[in-house]
Amino acid sequence: MKNKDFLLTQGKVTRLLRNNTFNIECDNGKMVKASVAARFRTPTGGRRAKLVIGDRVMIAVPLGDLEKGQIVSFAEKK
Repeated sequence: MKNKDFLLTQGKVTRLLRNNTFNIECDNGKMVKASVAARFRTPTGGRRAKLVIGDRVMIAVPLGDLEKGQIVSFAEKK
C-alpha cells in the first residue's frame, strides 16, 4: 500500500498485550489495537526502544480497517 492509504494519528498506550501488541487510545477517543513497527523490534545502535503504559506514540491506521494499526514512532510530548 502507498502512504496515502494510511491515516497518521497520535495516541497514548493504555494496555500491553501479547506479542508486541498494544491498545492505543487516540486523541479523538477511539481505541486501536496496534503492533510495533520493525524498527522498534530490532536493536538500533545496541539499544531497543521500550514502550510502557502512558507513552505517546504516532500510529499509522489503514483506511480499510480503522480498528488496527502500527506504531511507527514516538510522539512529541504536549
